[in-house]
Amino acid sequence: IPNIVIYQDLQCPACKAFEEPNMPQIRELVAAGKYTVEIHPISFLDGQSVNEYSSRAASALLCVADKAPQKFLDYNDALYKNQPNEGTAGPTNEQLQTLAQQVGVSEQPALDCIGNNTWASWAKNKGSVVWTEKVPGTNLDFGGTPFVVVNGQQYRGETANAAMFLQWLQTVAPVS
Repeated sequence: IPNIVIYQDLQCPACKAFEEPNMPQIRELVAAGKYTVEIHPISFLDGQSVNEYSSRAASALLCVADKAPQKFLDYNDALYKNQPNEGTAGPTNEQLQTLAQQVGVSEQPALDCIGNNTWASWAKNKGSVVWTEKVPGTNLDFGGTPFVVVNGQQYRGETANAAMFLQWLQTVAPVS
């Protein structure tokens, strides 16, 4: 089954522009068993936030991935719906916990992880490393987010064009 790999920064406006039209169809394709999706939340846009939202949001999403994985995509969607404007304060850790609860995350270890910002330094480190190494499993250089790869090929079409993305996806990874 072809795997859709997405590198994203939850503070990134272009990532939100990709997420909103494309994730509903990606979720449908995954639910139908035609593709899998692998999302890498990384952080390199803390400078665009007055409270390091980029790394805290990545950490929160990683907490849900680790402790409440069945709610990962719902939480990912919710984080984009609540994305702060660049240069403003993003939600606090407590607000990130509340948002997780609103999408059904009730596991206390997940909520504690969000509150403790457990994965923030990992996300920051990964967000700096991606610029210096080839994207894993490819010979591609990372070019910023959203960075979408399928079968070793990078999507370079219009970020917010769901039809263009779907056509590209079916070209590089056709499924019956």
